[in-house]
Amino acid sequence: MERAHRVGQRRDAGPRPIVARFSRYSDREAVMRSARKLRETNIYISDDLCAASQAIKNAQMPQLKQARAQGKVAYFKYTKLIIKESPVRGISRPRNETLTVRPGRTQGWGRSRR
Repeated sequence: MERAHRVGQRRDAGPRPIVARFSRYSDREAVMRSARKLRETNIYISDDLCAASQAIKNAQMPQLKQARAQGKVAYFKYTKLIIKESPVRGISRPRNETLTVRPGRTQGWGRSRR
C-alpha cells in the first residue's frame, strides 16, 4: 500500500471513509476480491470514482437491479454494466456427464500431473 488517509472532517455521526492508494494493481485487485467476504458486515469497500463516473453508474443502477431480479448475473466493470444471461460459471455440461482426466498428460503450463 502506498498511502492511506481519512476523508473529510471529524463528526459525531460515525467513522469517516478511508482512501487507500496501492502501488501495485494486483494488490488492489486482491483487496477488491477479499471485499466480498465483508458483505454481511458494516464494512464496505468500493472504488473511489470521480463524479462523472459515479453518475454513469448511478444511471445504470435500475438496469442492474432489474437484471438481478430476473436471476441474471449483473455487475459493474468500472463504469460498464455487464449482464450475463446464465449464472453458470465455467464450462456448462449436464450433471451426469463426468470430466475425464488422462494420467500422464500435461495439465496447463506444461507441467505433468505425476
